[in-house]
Amino acid sequence: MNAKKLIILLLLSASSPFANAQVWGENDSRTEERSDAGAVGAAGAKSGFFQTASPINYPTNATSWWHLLDIRHTNTTNNFAMQFSGSFFDQELYFRKTNNNATTAWSKILLENNGKLGLGTSLPLAKLSVLGTGTFSNSNIEAGADFFGSDYRNRIALGNTNSVLGGSRSSAILFYGKSTNGTSYQNQWEIGTDSHGNGTLDLYFHNVALGSSSLYINAAGDICIGTENSRGNKLSVNGKIRALEIKVESANWPDYVFGKDYQLPTLQETEEHIKLKGHLPGIPTAEEVKANGIDLGEMSAKLLKKIEELTMYMIEMKKDIEIKDKNHQKEIDYLKSKIK
Repeated sequence: MNAKKLIILLLLSASSPFANAQVWGENDSRTEERSDAGAVGAAGAKSGFFQTASPINYPTNATSWWHLLDIRHTNTTNNFAMQFSGSFFDQELYFRKTNNNATTAWSKILLENNGKLGLGTSLPLAKLSVLGTGTFSNSNIEAGADFFGSDYRNRIALGNTNSVLGGSRSSAILFYGKSTNGTSYQNQWEIGTDSHGNGTLDLYFHNVALGSSSLYINAAGDICIGTENSRGNKLSVNGKIRALEIKVESANWPDYVFGKDYQLPTLQETEEHIKLKGHLPGIPTAEEVKANGIDLGEMSAKLLKKIEELTMYMIEMKKDIEIKDKNHQKEIDYLKSKIK
């Protein structure tokens, strides 16, 4: 290589980093200035990082210094851009897709205000506030996670695409667990409202394995266990109940049987009723009990009434026996006196 070629090569090598220094900033970064975020044509068809002191087509009420991340197609005839923007000072982040419209509205997607984080809202009410719809998929909450608050409206709100009564979908919280094979997941429990999707204000706890609602509260506030038919009762249970104590209130307790004005049926009248009806007077038949069940308070009172009537019969029989015993004793004493 002759000296002339060597000198030219050295000059080219030396000018290359100098040229780059005129285009790129520190660590190969580059920030330019763009006042109009919606610029089109040659002035706008350039991706990059920008700053501005005179924002145009930036988020509403944008003033003073703003940042802009602009991602565009190199075609200068369109204005299809994906943009992120935010001010120099506030903890705010905005996003938009221009869709060939320089004035496309910006969406505020992130806000941190006094330790509160908001998505789609500028006024977060809690540590995390989301305004709008959202979907969580394959999301886990750590064991032991707690939700606390002091506001009287603290709640988890669930809805569906038709929240108006008369809709066709229910809303529910699902509890999943692994199946017996230990590998796949299956729905074990479901807690929701409007179980039949007919706009009813009800609440149900559904066991998928049983295929029915284990606990159901209808719109009238009736509680059903093992069934969804309350039959007009405040508590309906399809199954056995075991309790240490059951207290039934009753205002019609049959102490009146011992009153002077009570007309005690004769044993003959009771016998005739049994022969004709096949059951005690005032006691429901077996068919009635099978069809309608019994009222515990009412039945206890009826049975006690029969016991009290039976007690009165026994007292009268005792008196009759005592009178007869006295008469028999007199006859015995008389006969003995004659024998002597």
